[in-house]
Amino acid sequence: MEFNMTDQQLEAYLASEKRILVSAAAGSGKTAVLVHRVGRLLLEGASLQRMLIITYTSAAAGELKDRIRAFLTNQYPAHPDKYGQALLDVESARISTIHSLGKDLILEHYEQLGISPEAREIRDEEKERLLEQAWHDSMNRLLEEAAPDFMALCDIFDNDKLQELCLQLYEFMMSLDDPIGWLERAAKETEVRPFANTVWFEPMAATVRLKVQVILEKARQLGRWAEDPDAIEKLRALPAQDMQSLEQVLQASEDGPEALLRACAEVSWARMPAVKASSLTTGEAIWKERYTRERNELKKQVSDLAQAFTPDQDTVGMELDNLGTQLRGLCLLMKRFCVRYRELKAENGLIDFHDMEQMAGEVLGMKGLQGVEGIRPVKDAEDIRSKVRKRFDHIFVDEFQDVSGIQYGLIKRLAGPDTCVFMVGDPKQSIYRFRNADPTIFMAMAERKTFGDGDEELPVRVIHLQQNFRSRAVILDCANDVFARAMRRSITELDYTEDERLIPGRKAEGRLPTELHIINVDECANSLIHEAAVVIRRIR
Repeated sequence: MEFNMTDQQLEAYLASEKRILVSAAAGSGKTAVLVHRVGRLLLEGASLQRMLIITYTSAAAGELKDRIRAFLTNQYPAHPDKYGQALLDVESARISTIHSLGKDLILEHYEQLGISPEAREIRDEEKERLLEQAWHDSMNRLLEEAAPDFMALCDIFDNDKLQELCLQLYEFMMSLDDPIGWLERAAKETEVRPFANTVWFEPMAATVRLKVQVILEKARQLGRWAEDPDAIEKLRALPAQDMQSLEQVLQASEDGPEALLRACAEVSWARMPAVKASSLTTGEAIWKERYTRERNELKKQVSDLAQAFTPDQDTVGMELDNLGTQLRGLCLLMKRFCVRYRELKAENGLIDFHDMEQMAGEVLGMKGLQGVEGIRPVKDAEDIRSKVRKRFDHIFVDEFQDVSGIQYGLIKRLAGPDTCVFMVGDPKQSIYRFRNADPTIFMAMAERKTFGDGDEELPVRVIHLQQNFRSRAVILDCANDVFARAMRRSITELDYTEDERLIPGRKAEGRLPTELHIINVDECANSLIHEAAVVIRRIR
């Protein structure tokens, strides 16, 4: 080994379980650990040709391949019998993005998918043209058929808005392992009664809970006014009484979402004692006017919450019925659109990035668009899956926090029960939500400690790499302090626990003070220039 590993790094390096999830903080040496783990496996007899190493970008795949080649070259003199063949295998090793892997899979099984063996990646202008054609073809057919649910959808949206919705929804749905099923389940959910039993009720209650917490914090700030020298003596106890009422609302959430909403509607505010204006000093009069205004605003916010989130059940039922009709119409449109767009690509010998995931999933037995009228089902998909699984003894997934639902589905289908799957990432560094990455997959796995689902669910060993080798301790202390206050599961989907804290991994003399400057980007034309100006002023 070329570097001295920490205890946590050594744990990840030596782990022998079949499913391993490494939560690697920024600057914790995760790539070095991954490379050295590959080297250890090769020393133990594994073959680089039977490893699948998945990265997020082509550039990252190239860099990782270079890192592995450099490691093997450096270690070759000590282990020529083990690393000699690996050096020859590096160039052809399966170190790639999941799209590259998917493309190879669908071209390998082009006959089952009904596409050309010479299909090429679609260009942007071609994609735009075919999407437009698929939209118009789908709309024209559906308007001719005039299905009631679809016509109800058209009554709500004009053509341009409906097209925009369709294209945006298509991009999102293609990131899911069962896109049409997801939309159909959403439509079915509108039939559930009462509203409190629907999938939408709990997120709504969570929003109320968060808003009550914000209001409670404002009440605490208002409570400090009781310490003001100009505070009216008879009113000093009022802020504490208000906070007690709001805390009771939050406590009600422990009995479930319905209890929380009911407590919001029934919150009891303390009565403000009467005070004669003639008895007040100028300072007390100003204090009373400001305090009363702020308190009334808090009461209004709670009242607005209660009205917004405790609607009439009959009204909700009617709205859910209307929503169900529109969603069923949307299902008709999306099915027709997805099929037509795939047909047009096949006719022109083209595939796109979504095909590299969805079609690859269908080849491996995932549902994808199969079952939709017009989509050719893949024959012998389970046999194909079994054969593909036998190609890999080890699967590595880098940047696992940025996988999507369909990508996680592919990884599950590729991993047999005897395959070792080593996943590395950090949900705090997930930056690709705009590409439909789903860091909650990582977080759920870390919490449940299971990989897969159904009969193929396997236990996961979770390992944390917390030592940061990039920054001084004072920087990390500041980051820990900010993150501990800012990260809440109800807001950021992640609590900043002891397992998440950054630990200094490098020695540095002295402890220079740390400053945190917050820049309001809405108030400056160019945030980078503004940031540079702040740094220059501090250096001077």
